[in-house]
Amino acid sequence: MRSLRVKDSLKPQTLRAVKMKLAPMKFGVVVFPGSNCDHDAWYALSHNLGHPAEFIWHDSSTLGDVDAVILPGGFSYGDYLRCGAIAKFSPVMSAVKKFAELEGLGAHGKSAEVRQL
Repeated sequence: MRSLRVKDSLKPQTLRAVKMKLAPMKFGVVVFPGSNCDHDAWYALSHNLGHPAEFIWHDSSTLGDVDAVILPGGFSYGDYLRCGAIAKFSPVMSAVKKFAELEGLGAHGKSAEVRQL
């Protein structure tokens, strides 16, 4: 049996992780009637990543003082009701559009929230 030789530069004791100190971002998670991933997104942001997160009700005309906005997907009533297509008429979506334009951000979505954008 051959033994493998590891270069000195690749030995575990020579590898170091870089720790970055970034200011926490404040996230807003938009809540639509019938969405089922909003609490999952909030939990992942606040408990797993350690960023402050707040819920934003779909009927709100403003986003508040958030740094980023999450549009959850996954509608408990199913895609056949076209929830994403209906959600684009919610007042909060005009605030999301203004936010994206002011910040010069692109918008990303998956599943039904793509139809909201």
